[in-house]
Amino acid sequence: MRKLLCFVIAAAFAIGGSATDYTDQLLIRLSGSEPFESTATISITESDGAYTIVLNEFSFSGMLIGDVTMTDIEASEGSDGTIYFETSQTATITNGDLIAMLLGGVVDVTIRPGSCLRDGKPYLVISLPISIPEASMEFDVTAVFGTGGYQVSNGSFENFHEASVSMGTSTSMSDEPNGWHSFMSASGTSSTLIYLAAATPVTYVSSEVRPNSNGSSSVLIKSFSIMGIVANGTITTGRMYVGSMTASDESNHAYLDLSETDTDPNGDPFYAELRSEPDSLAVWVKFKQATVQEDYPYASLNAVITDGTYYQDPEGSNEYSNVVAKASAKIESADFAWQRLSLPFDYESYEADGAETAAILITLTTNAEPGKGSTDTLYVDDLELVYNCGLTSLSIAGTEVELVDGVTEYDVEVAGTVTADDIVVETDGRSANVVVNLEESEEGQTLALSVIGGDWQNWGDYTVNISNTIAGITTVRTQTAAEECYDLQGRRCAEPVSGIYIRGGKKIIK
Repeated sequence: MRKLLCFVIAAAFAIGGSATDYTDQLLIRLSGSEPFESTATISITESDGAYTIVLNEFSFSGMLIGDVTMTDIEASEGSDGTIYFETSQTATITNGDLIAMLLGGVVDVTIRPGSCLRDGKPYLVISLPISIPEASMEFDVTAVFGTGGYQVSNGSFENFHEASVSMGTSTSMSDEPNGWHSFMSASGTSSTLIYLAAATPVTYVSSEVRPNSNGSSSVLIKSFSIMGIVANGTITTGRMYVGSMTASDESNHAYLDLSETDTDPNGDPFYAELRSEPDSLAVWVKFKQATVQEDYPYASLNAVITDGTYYQDPEGSNEYSNVVAKASAKIESADFAWQRLSLPFDYESYEADGAETAAILITLTTNAEPGKGSTDTLYVDDLELVYNCGLTSLSIAGTEVELVDGVTEYDVEVAGTVTADDIVVETDGRSANVVVNLEESEEGQTLALSVIGGDWQNWGDYTVNISNTIAGITTVRTQTAAEECYDLQGRRCAEPVSGIYIRGGKKIIK
């Protein structure tokens, strides 16, 4: 059962009078298509409690729109200091190209609920429907700026930085995906061990992308062999630790710890924060072993949601009570073809620990067993956390609404006037938010219900037309007051043959 979401937030407050620029990932969907990722900059200015937000040089599909400016945005402060934005308005477009001219220099925008500025990082979910009949262009554009602690940064593997490791006069370099790390940025018991583990690159930028991708790159992970000893290729959202020359030693692992302050060469921390609870993880992979290993044929993916305190993967002999959920997969070769994996998170097995979600550690490696396999190849593309937003059950004042796939509007008869407390909702999203709005209608009431995914990006809208079969005398209906007949309990009824009833506001004894 999902709780009904009610926004009760303090009055708006200021963060300063000058514009602040933020650069982060921008995820764009066109009319519900697969998303594609780029990097963008927004500017936020506060003045007298109202905000101006500029999406600079906004473009999609190679088409420049321009600088989209939203003004007079009211903001509210949450109890944790988060500033929430929400508005629907006509924004202006400047410094644009042909599309901006065709749009007349304006575009209707909606900053959706959940958009915020938290811990100095903005997260904005913006709808920008683009309609240019003269050019036969019609796009329902959704732009999501920042990860907000809901997605893993650079899950599309479009952006890379150079990492290196040195010993004496020798230096090795490789390309690591932004937000991800391998042995080049490892810590360990000694610089010599780190250099030996990292001297041969295992991560590469690849132009091999999954089918129908909107991106242009993926990450290639390779293992290598030294004197018959296989060193698995590995990437992680945390940090690699090299503690032994023996591959299976548990002192070799990936780990996260939110208390650490180190950053990688790109300035990113060695952890991925998480503020909501995804239902599953989806990723595209392509895997091949140079020499098929019958006993060890799998690459692997492990994803562990934790409370942000120290955690390592593999766990080894350690016991942890800070785990919230896990998802994992053994990756088969599948004839070296791209395959999409959808991995549900297991929360139930770890509920007894009572840990609260704060971070996620994702690790991909060329073999599920350390030091096994051969010189193997693993491509990874378009990894995302999935937040469900489906409505699975709805009852109103004890009356079950029979839900049908694809149907979003329903009619129901209930006894009496419905309040928010009478609405019981179940969804398929662990962290889904349910927003309800009840209004009077000619026949009774109208329920507008939205189920919003835990990342605030996707939702389903439903309408229920409620006919109140028990109503007070003052209820407005299509009949005239003189025609309506009620019993002494206020129930509308047919005129009785005998007894006491009320019609036209008068008591009648028959």
